[in-house]
Amino acid sequence: MAQSISILLLTTLLAFAPCSFCVKTTGGYLYPQFYDHSCPKAQQIVQSIVAKAVAKEARMAASLLRLHFHDCFVKGCDASLLLDSSGSIISEKMSNPNRQSARGFEVIDEIKTALENECPQTVSCADILALAARDSTVLTGGPTWEVPLGRKDSRGASLSGSNNNIPAPNNTFQTILTKFKVQGLNVVDLVALSGSHTIGNARCTSFRQRLYNQSGNGQPDYTLDQSYASQLRTRCPRSGGDQNLFFLDFASPTKFDNSYFKNILASKGLLNSDQVLLTKNEASMELVKKYAENNELFFEQFAKSMIKMGNISPLTVFTRHFTSASQESNPPAPSDKVAALVDEISQLTLLEISDLTEVLRNKLDIKEMPVMAVMMPGMGFSGVKAVAKGGAGAAAKVEEKVEKTVFDVKLEGFDARRKSK
Repeated sequence: MAQSISILLLTTLLAFAPCSFCVKTTGGYLYPQFYDHSCPKAQQIVQSIVAKAVAKEARMAASLLRLHFHDCFVKGCDASLLLDSSGSIISEKMSNPNRQSARGFEVIDEIKTALENECPQTVSCADILALAARDSTVLTGGPTWEVPLGRKDSRGASLSGSNNNIPAPNNTFQTILTKFKVQGLNVVDLVALSGSHTIGNARCTSFRQRLYNQSGNGQPDYTLDQSYASQLRTRCPRSGGDQNLFFLDFASPTKFDNSYFKNILASKGLLNSDQVLLTKNEASMELVKKYAENNELFFEQFAKSMIKMGNISPLTVFTRHFTSASQESNPPAPSDKVAALVDEISQLTLLEISDLTEVLRNKLDIKEMPVMAVMMPGMGFSGVKAVAKGGAGAAAKVEEKVEKTVFDVKLEGFDARRKSK
């Protein structure tokens, strides 16, 4: 019994290997046509509800775009941001970057409800976030792109990850760049994705230090245009007014364009994290200038960087448990311990899985490797279980019998009278 369980565990780990490796390098098994057969109206439903929400409140476009960003930078693009605190889970909504700031959850809930009515237990919340971000960009005049789909939803959240991994408005340029590099993104992605600040708002608390005490010496940030700073001080005093909102791009606050970069060149970037793109790094400075001059170039790179960000460590095998009356289509959710283990394993690299497999083989004293079922896109673990359930005996049964094609012929005699003339 113990041997069979060990073989199942190793088989599962090995089945993960190709999937994990592909996710790290090419986005795994994500592809735009993922729901073409299982939920063909999925993208239409998302776009329709996002359009209604943005028409009602223009600010919502930036809010939905920000949700995708804040989700992907913590544990990958897995919708962990949407989880509420429950049991051992402490919601990422309570982190410093999200508390009293992240918004648009009701729009995601509306989309999820509509999709559950159309095609139950099919479209993940992680994919909804990715689609909503793209649609929000397009609805405000920005570029479009095909969104790779097939993400699954996390069962856990990371409050510490949210506090530590998401770039803050007052971070130094090097700190921001490091946080991007940890996610597999580079300085080009940093500058292009920062361009999303062409829409949306920021609170007074996000930039107050620039107006009054940038370096702890009681002096303002002189890289900020002082006439612009004077205007900001009228509604962002030294104390109070913390939640007062300001346009991130005062020139065209609800239109997705390259005005954001033009503002930075004019020393009118609202956040410190905006202005340092020009003042603290030569490579980013050149990119700011290029995007300010060429809106099409900015749009092209923004779309590429959004796809790249959307491929940060997605879960592609396990999904969150959805409530259903059908026990057969929705088996009981595993324990929190198992779910946490699954989340950890699914994010290992191929080399790490290989090392883990070898350690387990030695610890469990397994002499021979099990027969492994190869995981393919859309394939569940039922096939793997079928092989592992019966141990080596079951594996032997599924081996195909090889047809014999070579024979040995031995001539023992012949009738000379019947030989050919």
